[in-house]
Amino acid sequence: MSVSSSLQPIVENWLIRGEEKDYTFNGYSLIDLCNTKGLQYPAAILTLDWIMKEPEVAVLAVNKKRR
Repeated sequence: MSVSSSLQPIVENWLIRGEEKDYTFNGYSLIDLCNTKGLQYPAAILTLDWIMKEPEVAVLAVNKKRR
């Protein structure tokens, strides 16, 4: 999996120890994405990575209300 270098230790920690540590970028946190958007932890990591790489598109998608 190719995630941003700042998220790499988070991914490794989750894979090795099963720990779900929080990480925040630009006001979006992994735990908050899980709690408010109903994402599983791996999906939250990928979503935060997307926000880091393509903020204009990702932030719009994340903030869009689900029907």
